[in-house]
Amino acid sequence: CADRDECQSLPNACTSNAACSNTVGSYYCRCNIGYRGDGRIKCDDVDECHPPDGGSPCGEFADCVNVDGGYECSCWAGYTGNSRASCKDIDECSGSNDVCKDSNARCINTPGSYKCECPSGMSYNHGTGTCEDIDECRSSPAVCTADHMTCSNTQGSFECNCKKGFSLSADKKSCRDVDECIDDPCQGGICINTIGSFNCSCIKGYEFDTGLKQCEDIDECHSRKRYCHDNAKCTNSIGSFECKCREGFDGNGIFCADIDECFSEDFECPANSVCANTQGAYKCHCWKGYEMKNGECMKATTLKEGFSLCKCFTETHIAP
Repeated sequence: CADRDECQSLPNACTSNAACSNTVGSYYCRCNIGYRGDGRIKCDDVDECHPPDGGSPCGEFADCVNVDGGYECSCWAGYTGNSRASCKDIDECSGSNDVCKDSNARCINTPGSYKCECPSGMSYNHGTGTCEDIDECRSSPAVCTADHMTCSNTQGSFECNCKKGFSLSADKKSCRDVDECIDDPCQGGICINTIGSFNCSCIKGYEFDTGLKQCEDIDECHSRKRYCHDNAKCTNSIGSFECKCREGFDGNGIFCADIDECFSEDFECPANSVCANTQGAYKCHCWKGYEMKNGECMKATTLKEGFSLCKCFTETHIAP
């Protein structure tokens, strides 16, 4: 009898991914490399990337990818070389590679990558390839943390300043209240220092000017409040004022009364006249039949309408 080659006569003698080997009187199936099984019924793919011992068929710094019947190794990004043996770091900063486009940036190689380091106070923008200022005043945590302190960003740095009314300490870590009263800002008043500011308490005759931050003289003579009498003259002075009655009036200036000159010894009226008092003055009126000429009351040569002039002769009397 001749041996039959089952591998030829039986089309499905072995499963897929298996090799058939004929033997005298029989045959056997063996799974292909990368597969595991009996060969006749099944051959399952072997996951070489996850062996039972937990190792890896790929070299250091490489990834293993399982495929049907085998596996593939690829170096990590930033590495190159034989992925099944060993991958070496790529020094992106060496050679003529201009990876950091800004001339102010310094290239520093790192395992599997690189970084562009900008001068202090600046950071590298990979999108634009430039060093950009860091606004430390918006960073967290805050950089100027003391009470009454403000932050001002500058190119490549920042400054901590104090609010108005405060000064920066020598170590630039705190703000101290400024005693504005040392400079005597309240002219004509008393200065009271407060936290971050000051107040002025003005003496009589002064008022505080919030714009000038000082006590200013009150001009009582131009105030809406009437300090002097209507018939008095007001004279302003620094911190005070004076009221003096006008001529023809008598009093302390706060109250002024009209002087009746006709009852005093000071009035001067010519003969043949009568004194008539007026507000603040007086007038002299000539008697009937007289008229004022050059400051004197002279007999009238003409009579006003309604009057007649009578002339007496010797021993003749005319009744009035």
